[in-house]
Amino acid sequence: MFTNDIAAREAEALGFLPISVGHNIGRILRQGGIKTDEEGLSDDYEFIFSKKLSREEQSVLDLLPLYASVAGSTRSIV
Repeated sequence: MFTNDIAAREAEALGFLPISVGHNIGRILRQGGIKTDEEGLSDDYEFIFSKKLSREEQSVLDLLPLYASVAGSTRSIV
């Protein structure tokens, strides 16, 4: 469930589909085990500004558009 823009974008990047619901519906869904966008996020990753990447990390990042096109993705990877 949607709680804020940043968490929702991170959750979408991880494959979740956050939805916005009313407070009472959200409470019922949480009691039923549905996670909020913040709860669905993992803490085993970190964000690094691309300017701080090592040369090896940057070369891997540069290949992502190629991997996406080979996989048939229509989403932009930039």
